[in-house]
Amino acid sequence: GIGGAATNAFWVEIRVLGQTTSAVSYDFIQNMCGGLWVYDGGPIACPVNYNKLFYGYVLKLDNPIMENGLPAGAPALLTVPQNKWNGVIQGIFPVDDILNGDHFQATIGCQYGATACSVMYQLDYGQGTGTNFVTVWKFKENYDGLFYNVDIDLSQLQWVKDPRIVLSVYANGDASGD
Repeated sequence: GIGGAATNAFWVEIRVLGQTTSAVSYDFIQNMCGGLWVYDGGPIACPVNYNKLFYGYVLKLDNPIMENGLPAGAPALLTVPQNKWNGVIQGIFPVDDILNGDHFQATIGCQYGATACSVMYQLDYGQGTGTNFVTVWKFKENYDGLFYNVDIDLSQLQWVKDPRIVLSVYANGDASGD
């Protein structure tokens, strides 16, 4: 035990996951335009078409300012949904096989200064060329000065043939501040 009389318990959790590495197997930032970006009416140009920002867009930011006002220290994707009520932007990425122990990891939040930001982040998967997607995870975010680390175990998808990962951002109401 711990404490002056050694009467308080402590515990340790040890998880052995076999052979694991911290290697990145698919970098969505590096492969930003390797996926198909869409809004609810069709494809969105990647890289961004500045004449069509209304339909939504995605930009690579080299060192964005996080929602808490501090620099991220790493590149990131800025995803802006279509500028309409409940607008959406989705990036659909074909990936190689998903293996046992694979994880989707990201840090999410609103862009610094976007005080009207109210969105839902969603991670889906699909198979082959179909358009039926299955939701793995979703998270509602409002501008609150915080950011969130996401770590989703994708092991359940190891049996999916020709997997596609879908990154979505949905506006909650008016998209103009998102």
